Amino acid sequence: MVIVMIKAKVVRDTFIRTELNYIDHPQAQLNMHYHDECEFMLILDGQGDFIYDGKHYPAKAGSLFIIKPEVPHRLDMIKSNNHIRIVIEFDGQYMDKKTKAMTNYGTFDFFDKYHGVYQLPTSLYQKVQSVMTQIVNEQVNKQTGYLDMIACKLCELFLVIHRDLKLRKNDAASSPQRIVQGVINYIEDHPSENLSLADLSKQFFVSREYLSRIFKTYQQTTVQNYVNLSKSRTAKELLNATTDSIAHIAKQLGYQSTSYFSTVFKNQTGMSPSQYRTYVKMTDQLENDYNNRNLKSKRLLEKIRPKDY
Repeated sequence: MVIVMIKAKVVRDTFIRTELNYIDHPQAQLNMHYHDECEFMLILDGQGDFIYDGKHYPAKAGSLFIIKPEVPHRLDMIKSNNHIRIVIEFDGQYMDKKTKAMTNYGTFDFFDKYHGVYQLPTSLYQKVQSVMTQIVNEQVNKQTGYLDMIACKLCELFLVIHRDLKLRKNDAASSPQRIVQGVINYIEDHPSENLSLADLSKQFFVSREYLSRIFKTYQQTTVQNYVNLSKSRTAKELLNATTDSIAHIAKQLGYQSTSYFSTVFKNQTGMSPSQYRTYVKMTDQLENDYNNRNLKSKRLLEKIRPKDY
C-alpha cells in the first residue's frame, strides 16, 4: 500500500501557532502529513480516528496526541457531524533551552519519551484543557509579555503531562492488559486475515471466554467488532491513497464479497466506501489559513472555558 505523505508548512507569526477550532461538518485530512514543529492536539468533542506513524487510534473527547516533528499523521473525524479540537504547534528548538532550565529535561527529550496517543482521565483532561486554552488565549490576544507567558504555560503543560504519564509507566501493565494490547497489535498487523475470536485465543494461548471478557473490559467492544474496525481503518487509507477499485480493496482485506465489505465499512463509518472516498476529497482541510483560524479561536474562546480557567 502506497501512502501519500506531504510536508505541511505551518504558518505562524512567532515561534508558535495555536487554534481552538470548531469544525461544523464531518472532516478528514486527505493525506498523511508531517512538519518540523512539535505538536499537541486535544479533542474536546467529536469522534473519529487518528493515524500516527502508521498506527490507528480512536479520537474522542479527552484524546491527547503528542506528535513528534517529522512523524506522519492524519486526523479522520468523518464519523462526527462536528468536532472541537485544540492544536498547539511550536518550534522545538526555541523551547528546548527554556524547558531544560525550568523542568530539567528538554523539549525533544519530552517528545522522544512521550510521543503518542493518550486517553486522559477526567481530572487530567481538565488540567490539560485549561493550560492549552490559556496558551491559545495568550497567542490570540497578544498582551504584553505574551510570548514569555506562553513559554511558561508550555513548561507547565509538560510538567502536568510528565507527572501523570510517569506514574502510569511506573505502574506495570497487568497480564490481562498485555494480552489485550498484544491482540490489538496482532489484528492491526494482519489486516488481510479473517481473524476470529477462536483464532486469536489460540494465538495467545487463552480460552475464547477469557479473551472475550478481558477484551471487552479494556476496549469496551468485542473482538470481532474490533477486527471489523481495524479493517475499515485500513480500507480508509487504501481509499485515500490509491485509485484501486472497491472490489480490489475488499479482496486485499480478505473479504470474499464486495457487498459484505461495503456493509461492514458502512456500519463502522456511516457511509459506503465510494461515498467516503468522494467525501474526504471534498472536505480535506489540510491548510494553514492562519488569520481565519485565529479569528475562529478568538470567538470560540468566549464560549469554551474550563471551570478553573
